[in-house]
Amino acid sequence: MPPKKKAPRAISSKCAAAKPPSKVSTQDDLVTPTASLDSLPQEPPSKRRQLRRRGSDDKVTRAMETRLRDIPESQLEGKRNSDGLTVREYIKQELRHAEREKRRLGSRFWSTLLVDFKLSTSIADGLADPPDGEVVDEQLVQLLEVAHSDNPAARRTQPLERYLEHCAVLNRDSLYGLLGAIQACPSLLRSAALKCQLATLKYIARSRPQ
Repeated sequence: MPPKKKAPRAISSKCAAAKPPSKVSTQDDLVTPTASLDSLPQEPPSKRRQLRRRGSDDKVTRAMETRLRDIPESQLEGKRNSDGLTVREYIKQELRHAEREKRRLGSRFWSTLLVDFKLSTSIADGLADPPDGEVVDEQLVQLLEVAHSDNPAARRTQPLERYLEHCAVLNRDSLYGLLGAIQACPSLLRSAALKCQLATLKYIARSRPQ
């Protein structure tokens, strides 16, 4: 008589009892140790200061290339103001203040810089002084103030251009001031200055004695 075959269920239960249960991996088992922040290599303080200085010098260079590009570099490097600061030192100092106060260097700062360092950006500076006692046209002064407004959004040259198309003959004092005020500078961009200069040339051609 052939031997009886064991039931599949009995075999499975016996194997399960003989095989030890496998360990279930947890998240803690998968975590690998990481280095602490204190153990990571740190740059020496001198290196960090060097990087900050380099970044500050780059900002000064970009500012000078943007705002003072019409002035020869040799003239800029040799100038000092009444406090003994060079142009670069003066700009760097103001940039630090502006960064702390979260503001930009506006046109007023650049206009003040030109005065403090006695930087000439206009060929009109070489003109002979006009005679004393002449009265400058008040409307002309007001229109020049609009063209050089401290608020960039309020600057307009069109009123000055229209004025020069129809104004009466200007005296020498008014013309002298006009020629100096229509040169490119931080408060009058090159494109706007060219429009004013073209309008002035048209006025001169119109007002010349025939």
